[in-house]
Amino acid sequence: MLKLKDQNKNQDCRPGFLKQFLRNPTAIGAVAPSSPALAEMITSWVDLAEAEVVVEFGPGTGAFTQAIKRKISSETSFIAVELNPVFVKILKKEFP
Repeated sequence: MLKLKDQNKNQDCRPGFLKQFLRNPTAIGAVAPSSPALAEMITSWVDLAEAEVVVEFGPGTGAFTQAIKRKISSETSFIAVELNPVFVKILKKEFP
């Protein structure tokens, strides 16, 4: 099986990612995980260090989750909402 890898270990194109998209394309926002570089660029537009609460809807495999967690303060409440059980399992492993 072909595995496409990113720089981030939790961003490999796990067999489940594309499969989850094909099973329910209206519930999965992409055919492949976002790259750490994209997550870094987009999260740089917001001053997350000053946020009291950050809510991430649909974290998938966690590219944005990782960038957000690096940028928020220890006082920030962070909530990630993922409905897909395959992605929830990945997130629980990567972000205990």
